[in-house]
Amino acid sequence: MLIATKDFDLDYILANKDNPQEINDYILGLVPLALRHNQAIFHNTRYYINTCVMSNKRIPMETKKRLSSILTSNMRVVGYIGDFVDCDDLKYVVNMDLVNQYYREENI
Repeated sequence: MLIATKDFDLDYILANKDNPQEINDYILGLVPLALRHNQAIFHNTRYYINTCVMSNKRIPMETKKRLSSILTSNMRVVGYIGDFVDCDDLKYVVNMDLVNQYYREENI
């Protein structure tokens, strides 16, 4: 599953547990600007953060439930959920020259 990044500020998420818009804006900000048109990366990142929140033993269950309802609201996960690949990892496996050539040829 492609996500924006595996590095995020859990304390920021916790501090904004009562502000869904702030959490979503923060997560959208994690997505590289060149990939923000792809909503799947945003949704997948929300899913990833939710799994991190739910597996964290220091977060009380009531807080987990509250955050999970925010993070999973209107979520559409795309990809294999058993593995997470962040956008930075793509630099090592994707030939960007070919991607750019595709965009030029298709006038996207």
